[in-house]
Amino acid sequence: MAKNRTIPTLVPRRTRRPKGAEKWFDALIVAGTDDVRKANPLLGSEHRPRPPLRRRFLPQTARQTALIGEVISVLNEMRADLGLDAVVINPQRFRILPAKVYRRAGRNRESRGFTAKGWTYLNATYCRDEVDLLGILTHEIVHLMSFSVLVLWPRLHGERFTGFFDGFRTFGYRQGDFAAPLWAFNEAITEIIADELRARLVAKGVVRGRNARRLRNWWRTTYIAYLIGFLRLSLGNSAEEVSVAFRTFAIDYFRGTRKFVPILRRLGLLEGLLDLDPIEEDIIAFVTEQAHRLNL
Repeated sequence: MAKNRTIPTLVPRRTRRPKGAEKWFDALIVAGTDDVRKANPLLGSEHRPRPPLRRRFLPQTARQTALIGEVISVLNEMRADLGLDAVVINPQRFRILPAKVYRRAGRNRESRGFTAKGWTYLNATYCRDEVDLLGILTHEIVHLMSFSVLVLWPRLHGERFTGFFDGFRTFGYRQGDFAAPLWAFNEAITEIIADELRARLVAKGVVRGRNARRLRNWWRTTYIAYLIGFLRLSLGNSAEEVSVAFRTFAIDYFRGTRKFVPILRRLGLLEGLLDLDPIEEDIIAFVTEQAHRLNL
């Protein structure tokens, strides 16, 4: 499949969520066409996508439910600081799967959690430790609250929902063709927002002492942290410049807007990030090459 080198021009039809309604998706598109009228009956409805994984899951403990609630609350405080409305998320959309069930879902032994079609799945192995649980939650809930697109694929026997695309990955759409452009950039911005969430949770006293220090040093993956460090160096010479850029990225991530495009284009990074595969070696090679080009 040829890699996308341009930002698609299609703007999906956005939903209007009634105040207080739970967030499931922000836009609907019909794959393979610019026509969104077929999806109109679902726009603004309280349609609840069925969880992609309906296998056996473990009940949350009272403490786990409370921590999920704290993370949702703190992320909504951050959204308010960005000028965005609060989002309603039911804590029961976080499903804790036994390790064997989690691996049968196609995830490897080291994987800790993932989000799909508006549901988040957590590997029970990493939910026993409070810091690990918060580390995973803060990352996955950012995906869950990001600008998300529900995709409809026309079928012989009717339309079917087959996927959510979140954050900057929504820009991978081009006439029904879904690739993974901006995957690494999407993960980097997700983790930057998640790291700010962790700082706020510590400041709020949700975790204290040694656990607070552990949470502040928690990272989703080392190579994404490597990309984040590069972005911070490339975006400006002062903390204020970097902060302004990341604020723009965060607002775009949650709103589905694209003010980030000229920032990356000015730095000569857009084309490279569009083509960057989600492979550790490729990301490290990209960072090394671009850092040399920018004399960082």
